[in-house]
Amino acid sequence: MKPFIRLYKDQDVFQKAVDTLITNNVNRSDIYILSYDYDYTKEIVSKMGINTAGVIEMGVKESIKAALEERDKTMRKQFQDFGFSEGEAERYATSSNEGETVLIVTNNTDLEKYLD
Repeated sequence: MKPFIRLYKDQDVFQKAVDTLITNNVNRSDIYILSYDYDYTKEIVSKMGINTAGVIEMGVKESIKAALEERDKTMRKQFQDFGFSEGEAERYATSSNEGETVLIVTNNTDLEKYLD
């Protein structure tokens, strides 16, 4: 099963969505942020206790390899590692490159009821 995914143009709305999920007992370890803005991603991961695709999710070898690849390729690979098709990965990576923040939630279903 593919994880839940949603794109956010507004960082405050993204943070409210994460808060809503946590309030509704979604495990923080199932919540991921993917963004081209490294500083923002680092801040959110630290502040909210959620995840970003990195060494643990990709494995050390894959993570090191990804660090050497172009950022676009890395981002597409991360989406594919979550189970999205090549086309979906391209679309989400492009949206992220255009400034949108990507919320991914694994191991959960029916999350639409919590989010506007």
